[in-house]
Amino acid sequence: MRTIAPTAALVLAALSLGAVLAGPAVAAPDKPGARPATAPPAAKPGAVPADVRARVVSRLQGASPNAVSATPIPGLYEVTMGGIVAYVSADGKYLVSGNVYDLDSQTNITATRRNAARAAVLAAAREDFERRYIAKKHEACHGNMSRTAEALGVERSYLYKKMKALGLIAPKKGAETAEAEA
Repeated sequence: MRTIAPTAALVLAALSLGAVLAGPAVAAPDKPGARPATAPPAAKPGAVPADVRARVVSRLQGASPNAVSATPIPGLYEVTMGGIVAYVSADGKYLVSGNVYDLDSQTNITATRRNAARAAVLAAAREDFERRYIAKKHEACHGNMSRTAEALGVERSYLYKKMKALGLIAPKKGAETAEAEA
C-alpha cells in the first residue's frame, strides 16, 4: 500500500474540503477556466484598514505596520516577521500558522511569500556585512582608497561606487548638481 507524504495529504484534504464546501451554491462556470460568479473578489495588495494594522501590531510583538498585508481571503491578513509568514484575523484575535493554497492555480501562496521574505532578509544581511567589512578595511588602510581597494582585491573605481551605494561616503558636491541639471 502506498503512503502519501504529509504535505500531499494536506493538499488533497484541502481540495476535498474545498469541493465539499463549494457544494451547489457555486455553480460550475459555462466556459472552461472561467471563475464562478459567486467567488469573492481577491483583495487588493496592501489594502489593509488602519485599525486592523494597529490591532495586529499591538498584539504581535516585533511586528511592524509594514509587515501587515491583505490576502485573497476576506478578513484574513498576512503578517511577515523576518522569514516567518503567519495570518491574523481582522480583529487580531486569531493567528493562523500554516500554508495557504490557491486551489485554482494550485500554488502555495505562503511558500511564495516566505521565500520572498527570506530573500529580502538575506539581502539585507549581505548588505550589512558588506558595509561593515568594507568600512573596517577602509579604516585599517587609514582611509586610503587605493590601499583599501588593493586589500579587497577590487578596482578603486568599483570600491568608490560600492562605498557610495552602501552610504559609507557621501557623493561629491559637484556630482549632485550635475545630476540635478541633467
